[in-house]
Amino acid sequence: MQRWGSFIICWSGLFLSYFYYIFQNVDPRSLCEYHAKPVIFGETQCPNVFTGKITLRDNGFLRTILNYLSIKVVLRGTLDNKNVCLKKLATSNEAEFADLLYASTFKNVELTEMAIPLVKIEILKNIINHEPTSAYYNGVQKLTFCPKLNKIDQLLVHVPGFDFHNVMSYVEVYTSVLLNSEPLILQILQPPDWPVPEYFGSCGRMTIVEDCGTILTDFVNHPWELRANLSIQLLQAAFNFTFAHPDLTFYFTDTSPDNIAVDGEARIRFIDLEHVIIVEKNPPLSEQPPDWQMNHSSTYYPCDDCYTFSPDDMCSHRASDYNILAVCREILHNTSLLFPKGFLHSVPNHLITTQNLLPSLLSQCVENTVSGTDSQSPMIL
Repeated sequence: MQRWGSFIICWSGLFLSYFYYIFQNVDPRSLCEYHAKPVIFGETQCPNVFTGKITLRDNGFLRTILNYLSIKVVLRGTLDNKNVCLKKLATSNEAEFADLLYASTFKNVELTEMAIPLVKIEILKNIINHEPTSAYYNGVQKLTFCPKLNKIDQLLVHVPGFDFHNVMSYVEVYTSVLLNSEPLILQILQPPDWPVPEYFGSCGRMTIVEDCGTILTDFVNHPWELRANLSIQLLQAAFNFTFAHPDLTFYFTDTSPDNIAVDGEARIRFIDLEHVIIVEKNPPLSEQPPDWQMNHSSTYYPCDDCYTFSPDDMCSHRASDYNILAVCREILHNTSLLFPKGFLHSVPNHLITTQNLLPSLLSQCVENTVSGTDSQSPMIL
């Protein structure tokens, strides 16, 4: 038995050493899948990738193993002395599905300016209609635009520098709609006006964004004053995503603490923008749903792992309290799945007023016991 034990230990050591070598020597070019063109996010960063100007750093063995097992890869690197994240934003199954869909949809179509109307139609199909495409992979639509979108340019006009005469610009949007909306969203929402990473561009199916630091889950036991400051930022972000843009409202439907980062200056950043509902605030009167001017109030379900939302409800009102409810329920209060005591646990004894008011205010924010977006509890918080 001792001999077998020694053999297993030696074999395991060699196995781990081999994979350690493989993973520690990952070449960013191998993550790009540039061969998948035209179904790619973009090409602006390809010169930096192919000439070795992007170098990997902090490529820890455990981090890399976990990333590879989850298929979607996030690696840390450096570009022009800036810390960046290299993100492969689609699983192999999602990518394969998108390739097949593109091949069947655009069979025998030459990608010239003449093809732009067809690409526009396909983009619209995947962000409005409930069709069984990869945009609905695993039954979840990743990007929804509502209440009604007649022309995709109504959305793309908010992308700075978008080339409306380049068919590949539209195909890249099509790819983002099918695989992951993050590259598109990061071109509409940009820092410092919005709490999101800076977008440096893409190469193939790999996107390069600002490295925003440590995820929020690592701060759950930090000093209360810091957690309170971060909580204020989270609530402010929830309000801004709802009200700050003059034409659009953004509802991010996966507000998990591990999708939010904290940078070196203690500023929060939303770092996973894959699932989003975008609502046009000022549609023509003829296209407004019956209750458009009424604020929508989200419904709270007091049970574990059953957080639900209704895209139809959010799309039929000019404003919803969804973003606020998501921050309160998923992060701040003890209803959080990742923070059983809530992010604002353990209020210091010298803050007597806060100790007395906070639990009630958090409950009101989660349970929506005051009317919708007029609720005062988030403002008091």
